[in-house]
Amino acid sequence: MGQGIMLRRPPRVRPPVVTALAIDVESVDTDGRALRLHTGPTPHHAVRTLAVDLGPWRVDLDILSASHRVTVRAGDGATELLVRETVACGASDDAVDADTLPGTYGWSVNEWEVQFTSKTVVGDDAVRMAASQLEHLHDVPTAIVGRFPGDDLALTALVADLQMLPISGAAQLAWHSWHLYPGVDPHAVITHTVARPPAGARSSMSVDRQRKDLVR
Repeated sequence: MGQGIMLRRPPRVRPPVVTALAIDVESVDTDGRALRLHTGPTPHHAVRTLAVDLGPWRVDLDILSASHRVTVRAGDGATELLVRETVACGASDDAVDADTLPGTYGWSVNEWEVQFTSKTVVGDDAVRMAASQLEHLHDVPTAIVGRFPGDDLALTALVADLQMLPISGAAQLAWHSWHLYPGVDPHAVITHTVARPPAGARSSMSVDRQRKDLVR
């Protein structure tokens, strides 16, 4: 008698291991397609905040349910607001585009030049791939990751960075965000923003860096 062929099931793909803050409130932003970009004040309240110092600037990274806000201020305890970015549902009348989250958008504020980009990926595999990108944020002091109840992949993450341009040595701020929506309609919204300060601030950062290099 011939031996039957034993078929093996493919291994079950497990969610990536992501170190995240457990946020004990239900996410009210349940559809990433409803996210809108705001550059002015909004009524949204942060459920978690991470404040980081990057160069001479203080950057607040706020998780607002499954959405986010980033604010940039001068350091040394200054309260002057330099840049604000909110990506959240609701209050679309105040959004830069009431109908959609723009793929690209730029604006100027307080002599800063800000460039925003976003993309939406769809499907279980795309959400898992987006979640895997968050694994490198473990122990990154300028990153915050929040996990909402109900699904290990219900994640919102922010990370900020101070970048020095290779040729000029000028400084700029950059931040990324991930908004993951698992479930019956799995999708993820990923954004990236670059904020360039006034030329005087960029050049002073470059001079300070050169001085430090000479001291070493």
